[in-house]
Amino acid sequence: MWPFRGIDDLSTGALGARGERAAAWYLRRRRYRILARNVDLGFGEIDLIALTPARDVVVFVEVKALRLRLRAGTRFRPEDHVTAAKRRRLERLSRAWMAGRGRQIASRWRVDVIGIEYPDGRRRPMIRHHPGVSGVHTG
Repeated sequence: MWPFRGIDDLSTGALGARGERAAAWYLRRRRYRILARNVDLGFGEIDLIALTPARDVVVFVEVKALRLRLRAGTRFRPEDHVTAAKRRRLERLSRAWMAGRGRQIASRWRVDVIGIEYPDGRRRPMIRHHPGVSGVHTG
């Protein structure tokens, strides 16, 4: 059962938090293990850190949520807002986390992006998972 209510009155920050909860729910339903949420490393934050169902790859997840107001001829995907510069920053954050504690969990890691859209009046979002946007890394 979907655990969340409507989103019309949420602030941007609350919408982002709702998106992160939805992404964690999505991953858990697919047998990922959530290791941490909102990890602040001093020079940036990682939304979610998870372990793949096979428990062999640490996954650093960037979540982008958007309250979608559909208009004719327009289409915005929240995950499109993760630019190449943002992916490089996520890789630096991921390397720092792996250097500190990640190697004790798994030797391989990757960065995933999850896009969450809340279309007009819908409580249940559309969720798109993009695994390994920068490949799988070792160490």
